[in-house]
Amino acid sequence: MMDLAFFLLLNCEPEFSSVNLDRVLASYHRTFMGVLREARVPLDYSLDTMKKEFSEFRLPSILNIICGAPVWCCGPDSNEVSKDRFRRAITYAYEKGELGYQSRSDGGRGL
Repeated sequence: MMDLAFFLLLNCEPEFSSVNLDRVLASYHRTFMGVLREARVPLDYSLDTMKKEFSEFRLPSILNIICGAPVWCCGPDSNEVSKDRFRRAITYAYEKGELGYQSRSDGGRGL
């Protein structure tokens, strides 16, 4: 799921990868499960499980994007679109509380 989270966050408009996320994930899940059925690969993988895994990989994906910001925002191939997508993705993640410091249910602390 990390690759999907990374792809959606970095390459799509933030509204597409966040506001319409349930539709995007449902479509991805249908397609993925269809490919597995055609390949006769039995896998019990619910949409809810996929959504949970996707959610768990959003923060690591955001951190990878932040680490690559100098390339995507300031590198020789950067452009206004990539800069704007980066800014909006990080702003949206912050506004949704995905970059905040939270207590974990096990008593520890985490991002």
